[in-house]
Amino acid sequence: MKIAFWGTGNTALNSLEQIQNISEQFEMIVFTDGSLEKVESNSLWKGFRLILPQNIQRMNIDYLCILSIWEWDIRRRIYEENWFPLSKIINLHEVNMLSIFGTDLNNSYKKMLYTVRPAQRFYFQEWEIYESLKRKYAYVLCDRKYWKFNIDKKVDLEEDIRPIWLLWLQGMEAAPKIVKMCIHSIEKASGKRDQIFLLDQNNIFDYIDLPEYIVKKWKDGIISHTHFSDIVRVRLLNIYGGIWIDSTVYFTGRRLPDYIKKGSLFMLSRWLDWKSCPEPKIMASWLISSQPENKMLMILEGLLNEYWKKEEKLVDYFLMHIFFSIIAFFLPDEWEKVEKVFRDPAQLLMGELACAYDKSRFEYIKEVTDFHKLSYYGIPYEKCDRDSLLEKIYEMEGMNDNE
Repeated sequence: MKIAFWGTGNTALNSLEQIQNISEQFEMIVFTDGSLEKVESNSLWKGFRLILPQNIQRMNIDYLCILSIWEWDIRRRIYEENWFPLSKIINLHEVNMLSIFGTDLNNSYKKMLYTVRPAQRFYFQEWEIYESLKRKYAYVLCDRKYWKFNIDKKVDLEEDIRPIWLLWLQGMEAAPKIVKMCIHSIEKASGKRDQIFLLDQNNIFDYIDLPEYIVKKWKDGIISHTHFSDIVRVRLLNIYGGIWIDSTVYFTGRRLPDYIKKGSLFMLSRWLDWKSCPEPKIMASWLISSQPENKMLMILEGLLNEYWKKEEKLVDYFLMHIFFSIIAFFLPDEWEKVEKVFRDPAQLLMGELACAYDKSRFEYIKEVTDFHKLSYYGIPYEKCDRDSLLEKIYEMEGMNDNE
């Protein structure tokens, strides 16, 4: 296997020791840099052969590894100059931490992590998927034609109305009791300027159009309801803006919090320090507020469209989240501007619904956050004891006799 490195700055200098270890496992290693204008045939950098970037393709190289904090700017330039396939561009993280290149430099380290922290095995697998998706679909981020859509509204909303988008594909009559409770709580928390749009499989296309191949794959069962809803929410927000709320989000506050409505994009963050998160998922997708045509969501729509144009199966349940993490590292300044709230407090209630009702505990959880992500999967809520927290909430919401 032949590999070249892009970078002769501080990042490259700091990586030299690792590169020297790698050099014994590859047939040829050369360096290049975007600042180079002229290179002699025998030019060296730190003992390695130096070439002009436009000559990378001639070297019959398998991979180009970027050693620079300007990774995405370099990818974009390479794409625009057509110097090298984006699908073959990697970074040192991939070479050192992942097994796809056969180096296994940190195999003993990984085994230790798997023993001490079994979850790390899952994180490594997700980083492999992250890097694979980044290589395969980098062209979408580098070329606006894949995500600069014509935004045509099928419905004209009133000028001062903020839409709240709710979706239950099977229709409300078929919704579980816990979903009906959540939607009822959202209706109570909405304000005068809010207009709730309750969508299902029969009326979605009154508001949006989607690529035919996506609709067909959804109807054929290739795209699940869950992942189809990911595509729907991004499309709705890109066209109309407003607030997307999953139908399993329960509101205990009197009104939707003001911070949800501020700025051009609001999301919940899975990590307090997103730059050092151990997994490639930095956001939660069940509560999103956005202005129309937000750049990050437009790129996300382009990535989802391109993925399902090419693929016949889902590579990871959290595809949308992994794609968004790629976007955040591509546009860190945009992600920094996003209004964010730490996700974890909003998931406290979900883990306690089957527990015995404790008034003080329930009041504490409501003080921590006004909204709560619930689920109808995993925990048999409908079989909770009569003295459970969930049954008490049903009683408070006047739903004990409603199915």
